[in-house]
Amino acid sequence: MCRSVRSLVAALGLAVASVCAGAGAPAPTEALGEPDATIAISGGVIAVGIGYEWARGTLTYRGNTVPFWVRGVSVMDIGAAKIAGVGEVFNLKTLADFAGNYAGTTFGSAVSHGASLALIKNEKGVTIRARSTISGVRFNFSGNGMRIRLTAPPKPESEAQP
Repeated sequence: MCRSVRSLVAALGLAVASVCAGAGAPAPTEALGEPDATIAISGGVIAVGIGYEWARGTLTYRGNTVPFWVRGVSVMDIGAAKIAGVGEVFNLKTLADFAGNYAGTTFGSAVSHGASLALIKNEKGVTIRARSTISGVRFNFSGNGMRIRLTAPPKPESEAQP
């Protein structure tokens, strides 16, 4: 089985476990404290019961901006939409802890335009609380499994080869 399919199957398993047993559920929002970093994302989702989500974003951590990508699955989700959002990252001790497999819940709705909230946590204890605007049609109260990976930042022009 190819690597990306295995990752999506693992993420779906995390999403189902999160919905059915509360496994991997993040702490209540009032217990999160001050954020260690912020994110901005844009992407999309398509879902008919089980959904597929994708996004690209930037993480701002200790004065540095680092690009990343997201791939994930959701259960109890329906619709097709574009998503743009911002969020806070908690319990981020090192940049390497940001990448990982996240599980948690999202909820929101849109008919043309709407909003969504997400609270997800990875295996290293990093929690993301995100708010996004939705353009399209989507109704969800879903368990999500997501894989976040950092992408290599572009080289400065002085290092670029001709």
